[in-house]
Amino acid sequence: MDIRRPQLTTTAFVLVAAAIITACPHATPATSRQPVSGAVESAGVTLTNLEPPGAFEVTNIGSAPIELLSTVAIESMNSGAWAAGPESPVELIEACGRPAPRCVRIEPGARLRPPAWSGWLCSGQCPEATDCKKNPYAAGTHRFVLTSCDGTQRFTGPAFTLTGPTSANAPSAIAASHDVSGSYEGGSECLPHGDIVELKGVLVVEPFGKGIDGARLVAGDGERWILNYGARGVYRELDGKRVTARGRACDMQGEAIMGRHFDPATLTVD
Repeated sequence: MDIRRPQLTTTAFVLVAAAIITACPHATPATSRQPVSGAVESAGVTLTNLEPPGAFEVTNIGSAPIELLSTVAIESMNSGAWAAGPESPVELIEACGRPAPRCVRIEPGARLRPPAWSGWLCSGQCPEATDCKKNPYAAGTHRFVLTSCDGTQRFTGPAFTLTGPTSANAPSAIAASHDVSGSYEGGSECLPHGDIVELKGVLVVEPFGKGIDGARLVAGDGERWILNYGARGVYRELDGKRVTARGRACDMQGEAIMGRHFDPATLTVD
């Protein structure tokens, strides 16, 4: 008997192949979302690498405001050439705990320093906001790429190298960062100004008078920064600990204790 096997058409073959890929995903991490292919390399925005590797700052060096996609692409060096890197959450945000808009506007001369990328593919910038069952580390040479919101321009940062996991960038260590944005909400207002900076010192909860306990950061040079009126929650937990406060200096409105004020977005245990 002449038995002939049915032949798969091209369309059927593609569907079968897609089904196999879906059922058996490859173990290699997905590549990062890349800039629009038609985007042209431009010079109006600079990316500056900071310490530790994975930290960076974005500066608008042009004379006009620019809007950038909040999603940051990662490219990796592979066999001597740049290619799409691993997919890991990196966004143009000021602090963890705040959802990123689709686009971010940066004024001329303004700088944005997002939380550093840890190199861990799942936890990315904000380990405290992610629930990772698998969290591989992206050792290698990488660079960040930004794209204008309209997709016409791209801005490439310098290369940096992640040599491997350390005690400093382990997810458990990074997770010691606490989101304290909105510390002056609830009746008091402190208007932030200037660039985002980091202050290091000892957090102290102490009486501010009128039955109110507040929080200060006592810096190494003796400067005492007021962080909060009515210290609760995280501030109580971190009382007496050495921390890094990330945020902006601010001007307190209305009745206030004399002293320099700081509006923290995050507090990280040192």
